[in-house]
Amino acid sequence: MAEPGALLLNYANPMAMMTWAAIDHGKVNTVGLCHGVQNGHRQIAAALRVPMEEVDIVCSGINHQTWYVDIRHKGRTVGKEELLAAFERHPVFSEEEKVRIDVLKRFGFYSTESNGHLSEYLPWYRKRPEEITRWISLNDWIHGETGGYLRYTTENRNWFETDFPQFLKEAEAPLSGYKRTDEHASWILEALETGRTYRGHFNVKNGGIIRNLPEDCIIESPGFVDRFGINMVEGITLPLACAATCNVSVSVQRMSVEAAITGDVDLLKQAVLHDPLVGAILNPEEVWQMVDEMLVAQAKWLPQYAHAIPAARERLRDPKVKTKEWAGAARLDVRSVDELREAKGKKASLGHGLGTKVMG
Repeated sequence: MAEPGALLLNYANPMAMMTWAAIDHGKVNTVGLCHGVQNGHRQIAAALRVPMEEVDIVCSGINHQTWYVDIRHKGRTVGKEELLAAFERHPVFSEEEKVRIDVLKRFGFYSTESNGHLSEYLPWYRKRPEEITRWISLNDWIHGETGGYLRYTTENRNWFETDFPQFLKEAEAPLSGYKRTDEHASWILEALETGRTYRGHFNVKNGGIIRNLPEDCIIESPGFVDRFGINMVEGITLPLACAATCNVSVSVQRMSVEAAITGDVDLLKQAVLHDPLVGAILNPEEVWQMVDEMLVAQAKWLPQYAHAIPAARERLRDPKVKTKEWAGAARLDVRSVDELREAKGKKASLGHGLGTKVMG
């Protein structure tokens, strides 16, 4: 991948850190791709009750903390109050996106990330168990369910193991029957090969693209692709509150990448300590012990920390922090394959009954 002319399209999370490591330490020409901007764009249009193609957006920041800094409907600027009113009156978004709506209310700008995802990066919404149920919806994992993604992936793994032959049969359908999505990858390849210009939002090294974020960090911002490659729009200045939130995560990302590459346990613990949500909940001794527990639990996948695992195990023989059994404030049970089929059937029936009115 380090060969001249090669381009790595990275969809893997943690997006900013993976892209940062690939560029700085792998010396690979890399662009990070995420569908958060498109999904939020789709959601904004649904809240405004207009077709997505009528809404233009400029979105900028860092992955998972990217901000719609300019929204226009047919050329007319959509301001904070109009957007806030649209989301607050929407029957679904008003229940599922309480964190995003509250951040919009206080920052003046909407975020790309779902209710649950955004709340992972902020210190204000998940700091106490009794607070969590105020902000989340349990109707889907992306809206903030405790351990929701773990449940979701476990269910899908079980379903995959059971229904793999059926998935193979469905995959035999000709591609001509599929509708092209707005995922970036195929559009980038088309633009590079044909010169047909494509506009999207990409994760790349900053280097001055966003003026009030560090030069070395990975930003997510608008760019254009053609035969000359990916060309970013430069000179963007984020609103101060948006930049402040991004800068906290940038520092955590920088320490995390360095710790992952070097196997520096102290730096790893310092990175976790500075995570905003961790800092809202845990004290330093709890952070140090938690990282020890994670190192021991994941030792076989972390060869760069092999030198530190024995000492971590020894510290855990006489832990300074007494832990308790705790499933989380809002955790759902993993569903069986039969339960998943039943839920899918109900959802299909509901969608058929509502026809094309189902949005977002």
